[in-house]
Amino acid sequence: MHSRPLHQVPRLAPAVPSPATWLDRRRARGLAAAIGSILALLAAVALVTAAVAVLSGMRAHVQHTDSLGPQLAAGDLVLVKRVAPTALASGDVVGLHDAYGALTFERIAAARTTSAGVEILVADRKGSPEAPWTFAPGERVTQMRGRVPHLGAYAQRLAMPGGGLLLLLVGAGLTASLLRAPARRN
Repeated sequence: MHSRPLHQVPRLAPAVPSPATWLDRRRARGLAAAIGSILALLAAVALVTAAVAVLSGMRAHVQHTDSLGPQLAAGDLVLVKRVAPTALASGDVVGLHDAYGALTFERIAAARTTSAGVEILVADRKGSPEAPWTFAPGERVTQMRGRVPHLGAYAQRLAMPGGGLLLLLVGAGLTASLLRAPARRN
């Protein structure tokens, strides 16, 4: 094995990035930090909104069909609240349990108070009234209070086993990106 004297060993140039490369990396880090901040803010707003909805007695339901289109589409996240049947009026959308126990949404054609309680007529798909639903005075009815388009599928995925872990990992990733972001100087 031949060895060269140190003065004959070729020297490599130091790996110093050019100013343009350094600036591109800095901009990319700043953009990643901005995107992480925006996503963290959106997650915080969604969490606060969900907390307010739950505290006010609302629950979420995923719409599976386009039966009440265009007001409700398949995949919408529907916010519902249990109310007294006397609070309902014509045109309101209510959730009624079908023969299989599934919650289906129907638009009220008419509501009237009878001696047996409150009678609600819903319109079928062609607009003609179906048989009335009768609710006793103490019963509660599920009324639609709002909807978030296209969010139902994502909510279902998060509700599945492992969905909480996914949410935890995304939160940890966002937190790590925020902690690694350089502090801005004014």
